[in-house]
Amino acid sequence: MGRRWRKREAGRSFCSIISCMDIERTMQFIVEQQAQLTASVQRHDEQLARNDAQIAQNSEHIARNSEHIGQNSGHIATLTNLVGRLAQSEIQLVDRIKSLEDSQQEMSAAMARLFDRLDRFIQGMEGNGHKSR
Repeated sequence: MGRRWRKREAGRSFCSIISCMDIERTMQFIVEQQAQLTASVQRHDEQLARNDAQIAQNSEHIARNSEHIGQNSGHIATLTNLVGRLAQSEIQLVDRIKSLEDSQQEMSAAMARLFDRLDRFIQGMEGNGHKSR
């Protein structure tokens, strides 16, 4: 019985040594993995901080661009108004030019009638014994 117990005790010791070595390697692996995880988390935290800074900068740019868009919208509205007024003025100018052309044609016709009448009058005077100069 003593021998069996010693063999078992010896077997257990041997298994205990292997188990201790396995446990030690497992613990070492866990420590290494935790160190890698910690480094990875730190890198991610640093990247998140850089991303946050970039997002803040982008937000500022967006705000400035929104301001410029608002200003440009006002300028576009003013320009559109001016173009509309210019178009109305051009239409009025065309109407006035047409009216002046019509008046000029009427004036030319009236002057032609006047000259014809004057010419007949002068010819009539010559026919009545008046001498032309």
